[in-house]
Amino acid sequence: MIKLKTLILLLFLIFGCKSLVNKTVKKELSLTQVEYNKIKKDSLITNTLYRSIKDSVKISVIEKRLDSFFLGSYVKKELISILEVDRVFKGKLNIEFKKDFDTLNAIEFNNTKDLKNFMVKVKKRLNGEDIIIEKPNQKKDSL
Repeated sequence: MIKLKTLILLLFLIFGCKSLVNKTVKKELSLTQVEYNKIKKDSLITNTLYRSIKDSVKISVIEKRLDSFFLGSYVKKELISILEVDRVFKGKLNIEFKKDFDTLNAIEFNNTKDLKNFMVKVKKRLNGEDIIIEKPNQKKDSL
């Protein structure tokens, strides 16, 4: 009996949260029904949109990203990535993907934590502070 109650509670939480996320996304963003239908079943997109809204990213910035996605300028992975960058920096950085960019000379980040650490180091460097860079299996160097 306890397992059944736990299962019912778990199902309620899962479906209740999904409903809240979708309602918030639909309410806060100016989406046509066709656009909303395109994203509502993709929990990764809707959850990322929800987190962006809750973390106070400007609605205009979120809608700009979605427009690019709907027009085919972004694939799903790029949409999620750029929304996460906007969320981390509260939309204060104007970043766009360049499709013709030479990836051999690009900086690559594995996660938003690495990106934040990089930005802190850049800010310190611009302020004239020395930065210690740790490389795997190598001794520390100074910039």
